[in-house]
Amino acid sequence: MPTTGADSMYFSSKDETTHRERYERLLARYEAGEDEPELAAACYVLAYPGIYEAIPDGRTGGNPFTWYWGPYDTTLERRTESEAVGGLPPGLRQLVRAAAELYAGRPLFFDLAAAVRDWDADMTAAFAQTIALRRGESRR
Repeated sequence: MPTTGADSMYFSSKDETTHRERYERLLARYEAGEDEPELAAACYVLAYPGIYEAIPDGRTGGNPFTWYWGPYDTTLERRTESEAVGGLPPGLRQLVRAAAELYAGRPLFFDLAAAVRDWDADMTAAFAQTIALRRGESRR
């Protein structure tokens, strides 16, 4: 069953307290204002259990997705994803990809069909919360 805080914001049932605490820390780190829903959505996903631990050195750099990018592929004529993203389990990888697209405001590597196949109920609920945050709805 989904776990929500008193304010009805969803946090992972896998580790609700840690997810919430990391989210709050990342919001503070990036000084995410109320007028930056893409930043709130990014912080929420990066705080998700299993994703936060995969970020090299537990850091995200100058913006939440600095760690996301790998080298430029001249054949594809675009940057690839980092080894850290590639090392995530498929469901978490799709959650990160969705958040990266919502942050960047353009298509990158997210595959909805793969996400539907790979997500459990907890990840699906986290995705719905990410969309709400990106739309500027619930924040805390």
